Amino acid sequence: MEPGETAEEAVKREAWEEAGLTLEHIAWLAEYTIVLPTGVKAVKWVYTADVYDVAARPHDSEILDVWVPRPAIDPATVRQCHTVSPVMKDEMFSCLFPMARQRCLERRM
Repeated sequence: MEPGETAEEAVKREAWEEAGLTLEHIAWLAEYTIVLPTGVKAVKWVYTADVYDVAARPHDSEILDVWVPRPAIDPATVRQCHTVSPVMKDEMFSCLFPMARQRCLERRM
């Protein structure tokens, strides 16, 4: 989060900067702590959201490419997929994917 920014504003900004996404119906899902290679602990927040629009990322985006698999790929498949970020291959994705999928199903009802 940037100074003066709410968590929801940060989620929206990061989604736009990293993937060119405009989000709505943002909802907190989980929180977990990781230990960085420097030994510093960092808290990660996980949110679900509906993608309202997809547009070109800002010209100064640090992300090289964005890929949204349809249908969503499960954690076991993610670990085998060379085009998926290593960040998505940890145990946390395996835990959070079922929770996120359930939340999406509940919203559709």
